[in-house]
Amino acid sequence: MDDWTGEHRQYKRYQPVDRTGNAYLEVGENWSGSLTPHGLAGFVMFDDTGGGGRRGEGWCVLRSAAGRPGPRRHKALIFDCDGVLIDAEQSGHRLAFNEMWRRLGVPWHWTEEQYRAKLAVAGGRERLASLAGDPAFRARVDIPSDARAWREMVAYWHQVKTDIYLALLQRGRLSPRPGVRRLAQAAVDAGWSLAIGSSGAQRSVEAVVAHALGERLAATAAVVTGELVVAKKPAPDIYLQAAKELHIEPSRCLVVEDTEIGLRAALRAGMVCVVTPTAGTERENFAGAAVVLSALAATRTEPLRVLSNESGLVLGTEFSLRQAEALVPDAAVRRAHA
Repeated sequence: MDDWTGEHRQYKRYQPVDRTGNAYLEVGENWSGSLTPHGLAGFVMFDDTGGGGRRGEGWCVLRSAAGRPGPRRHKALIFDCDGVLIDAEQSGHRLAFNEMWRRLGVPWHWTEEQYRAKLAVAGGRERLASLAGDPAFRARVDIPSDARAWREMVAYWHQVKTDIYLALLQRGRLSPRPGVRRLAQAAVDAGWSLAIGSSGAQRSVEAVVAHALGERLAATAAVVTGELVVAKKPAPDIYLQAAKELHIEPSRCLVVEDTEIGLRAALRAGMVCVVTPTAGTERENFAGAAVVLSALAATRTEPLRVLSNESGLVLGTEFSLRQAEALVPDAAVRRAHA
């Protein structure tokens, strides 16, 4: 880590980091600035007055001029998005779907119970597409008989719905769940990699991540969505892709989920999973979860409730990095107990 700290180091090239960690900064002669390291990512102030006059700041991934990666992280914390970072399924997504149909003049809406049942289907587009097999929906709404035309209608509905949902987010209608940002920051500070693994749409997920974690912390996270994999949850693809992008073994990853299908995806990927269900998912089957909690932290009005604790963790008023480390111990500790 010391190799990457200090003031006025020289840099060859600057590119702002993308969400998958592909952009990088090379050590060289032309770039100068100060760097605060965050494992593979860092926040850099750069001044290239001698080589083009560009100035600015941003997050970057570090590599030496020879291509040697910067400090590698040995563990990863991976959050699901909706329901984990923010509790938005009923108060955000369902309202956005219903508002979309109202604006477009479609005589349909989802009740809380109907939408709770739809949570068994991963992804907003997929939930919309599943309506083709719903007799009650078909009785009220004419849909194209042509499969391609139906897919195009679903895609348009989903685009309008996403715009409405993002507007709700921007107006501050959706709040982060307790303890999320604290745990993410503690993990990054301790050298863990950070990722988001969601079946949601890319632009929606990125907006939620920035809202829940803050721009700077969000910029350190790899974001893997259902748009980047073949199969969504409960298939393990999203979480396996996140581990691949972070260059970390799945067994070294801790996932935070809120649904049964998300838990199954994490377990099938070979990862440890903590579940923080919402009111809409708390009746689901979370067998196999290391621990099931009402939230990651208590609030002034709501104590932290332990709903299941297969791991036998000792818990107080929050799920802290100490508990995370206990669930994903260092390799040496794992070998000692093998």
